[in-house]
Amino acid sequence: MTQPLKSKSKKICLMGASGVGKTSLVKRFVEGKFDETYRTTIGVHIDQKPVTCDEEHVNLIIWDLEGKDDLRSEYPVTYLGGARGYMLVADGTRPDTLELAKGLLSTIMRHRKEDSEPPFVLLINKQDLSPSREATTRDSEGLVGHSKSFKTSAKTGERVNEAFEHLVRQMLDADRPQNS
Repeated sequence: MTQPLKSKSKKICLMGASGVGKTSLVKRFVEGKFDETYRTTIGVHIDQKPVTCDEEHVNLIIWDLEGKDDLRSEYPVTYLGGARGYMLVADGTRPDTLELAKGLLSTIMRHRKEDSEPPFVLLINKQDLSPSREATTRDSEGLVGHSKSFKTSAKTGERVNEAFEHLVRQMLDADRPQNS
């Protein structure tokens, strides 16, 4: 008789400037679809998707947060509370959005209760367009640190599932006891 899969819920937050494709990335991941229509997220939109990673069942609770184009206006603490992982999203055609993503990582660190760096990934989205070389190489190196960046396209689906799976694996690894 096989043992049932372990089950957990994990909240993740997608953060970035307006128009970088956060909602489209979620729609691609959750529904496998892309919609050409641009819809601004006001506040937060929450989706769920069950995934299996390393023989563990995880119910992902995905918080798609409204775009922030100015770091002086912060997300409400309730949006970030309880998050176990983060996706920072930049637009590969707009280098300024990468700078904003760097600032959002600082925001995350200020609101965390733990001292350790939270699990996060950087998504440089819109790879189906003509990405700016500046936004996809040099600048992303300063942000990533212990994490990983993914060049994604919500439109084509390029590396979207891979990015979400990588973040889930990071969150599961963070839950495991560390060997001393």
